[in-house]
Amino acid sequence: MLVPSMSIDELRIEMGKDMLILMRKSDYVAHKLMRAHMPLKDKHIVRFYDYYSKYKNNWIYRIEMTKKITLFSYMAYFETPKGINAMYMLQPQLALCYFTSHVFNRYNERTKLNLVKPIEIMQSFMNNNGQMQAETLEETSAKIAKVFVVSDSGVLLGWYDGEKKFYKFNTFITHEMLKGDQLEREAELKLQLEKYKGNRGRLD
Repeated sequence: MLVPSMSIDELRIEMGKDMLILMRKSDYVAHKLMRAHMPLKDKHIVRFYDYYSKYKNNWIYRIEMTKKITLFSYMAYFETPKGINAMYMLQPQLALCYFTSHVFNRYNERTKLNLVKPIEIMQSFMNNNGQMQAETLEETSAKIAKVFVVSDSGVLLGWYDGEKKFYKFNTFITHEMLKGDQLEREAELKLQLEKYKGNRGRLD
């Protein structure tokens, strides 16, 4: 079971124990979803599902589907005294991304969502931060650096451990809150993000 006291390696192993079963289950769910909405034609479907694994881990997964493509995203989460912390594996490098409860609180507050339920905040976060582009800033110690990460809805700030391929995000700010050299950094990362989306292929 995922717990706050786990090391990076322990978190990765624990999540890995669930992934194969979860991917099979979500694939089955996606086939049912497709059959229920046939013919797809111009439909753009987004659905969220909860999953509680045999290892007592909580997951939320997202299925996005059109006639041309089906995309899956998965996020494991657990509660702490300060709120929900969540994680997912970033493809294709299999980096582990860790989001503190402060990230979700600031995302909800600064995008003026006014949501109350943590699950709804995570769903919105997954909808609007599915693709990210990162830039490492100054190193704080060997192989650990601060990171500036641009997504569609804003910027995530935290640090990255290059040796363990581990991102930890501590807060979220909107594009409008950026200033100074952050604006130039954001513009460059936005271009890279759009290029990535183009290479991945359009949903519509």
